[in-house]
Amino acid sequence: MLVVAANWGFTDGTLVRRPAAARAAREWLSRVGRAAIQSGFARDGAYRPPAAVDLVLAGDTFDCLLSAAWCGRDRPWHAGARVAAARRRVLVDCARRAAPLVNGLLRLSKGGLTVPAADRRGRPDLSAVVRVAVRPVLVVGDRDLPLAEVAADVVTRGVAVAPAWGDGVVFVRHGHEFDPACHVESVAAVADRPPTLGESVAVDLVGRFAVELEAAGVPRSLGGSLLEALAAAGVTEVSALVAAWLRADAAAAAERMRCGVESAWRRAVDGWERETRRAPPDVGHAASPIADLAAWFVGADGPPPTLAHLLDRSPRCHGGARTLVLGHAPGSRAEEGVICLGRAAVPRWRPIVVVSADGAASAACVEGSGSDEVPVTIAFQPRDEHPDWRQIAGAQWRDAIPASRLAAFVDAA
Repeated sequence: MLVVAANWGFTDGTLVRRPAAARAAREWLSRVGRAAIQSGFARDGAYRPPAAVDLVLAGDTFDCLLSAAWCGRDRPWHAGARVAAARRRVLVDCARRAAPLVNGLLRLSKGGLTVPAADRRGRPDLSAVVRVAVRPVLVVGDRDLPLAEVAADVVTRGVAVAPAWGDGVVFVRHGHEFDPACHVESVAAVADRPPTLGESVAVDLVGRFAVELEAAGVPRSLGGSLLEALAAAGVTEVSALVAAWLRADAAAAAERMRCGVESAWRRAVDGWERETRRAPPDVGHAASPIADLAAWFVGADGPPPTLAHLLDRSPRCHGGARTLVLGHAPGSRAEEGVICLGRAAVPRWRPIVVVSADGAASAACVEGSGSDEVPVTIAFQPRDEHPDWRQIAGAQWRDAIPASRLAAFVDAA
């Protein structure tokens, strides 16, 4: 059985806090346990416990970018021993705040999952249990690149760290290299390079905005929800989130606070634009979108500036795998055989998992709406070398799909 989730986004808590995520991690682990039992039922109804569970977190388990550590001169993409030590401290603090999830992974790695055994008639025997081995894997994402630097230490505790995971049928990677705003070609490229556009926006815009909100006296109870949403947003989504907050959430707040948030956002955008002139992000193209983005961040009502021309790469299956699972939404629509777990703060593609008559996964986008603290999670149990998919957490099914298009629609576990 394979379980794939992505984008928990645990921060170190210095700028952005996500207290509900820690509580949600406990519920998520219980859902994984239930899914392991349900995966034991074959299409004919016979029950057989899974041989093992590969539990793959497909990147951005931690958000090492939104931290007060980067509010001074240092940036996470800088080189040097001081910055390397700061990256490690930030990662450790992120893991500490993610203790319910991290401790759960360590516990499963050591003790496995307990599920009912099968009786002689192929039914669950509630009087007998078996232990199913669990193999947790942390795939490195664009927001938790420092994982690559501490991989050896993490592995000794029973959790693997890797740039990707695959078994010949399914290939899992974070997939940020297919996003023009976040394309770091190698997970080894942690430092000594220009920032990506996504890193620049996270550190020098959203992080700066958090500092400006505090300086303006905006209480966390008022601005915290906006910061949490911005932490999960893509580059071309942040402006819409701020505008929506000013229209809705700030309506109940005092006008002074509303003006304070709006002014703090404008100062953050101005500071970000100045920083990009000093240290230009690597956008992989001579045409920089910085000026257009800065103008759009503070007042454009139309669609965001397109970034598609910066990187013309579409995710596709390769290396013999039937299905590619990405933890990061690509810049363009996925091709056949690709499932995207990318979580968007502003909904674009509603979640769906489609299975064809022979059991092979069709092209699907399982992009979450950002409204659920549990990230989009899918699981499958191979049946005759075909992935039998189930979605077990993190989103709602797409509503309007003609039944004639679906050979099989897999219910949520």
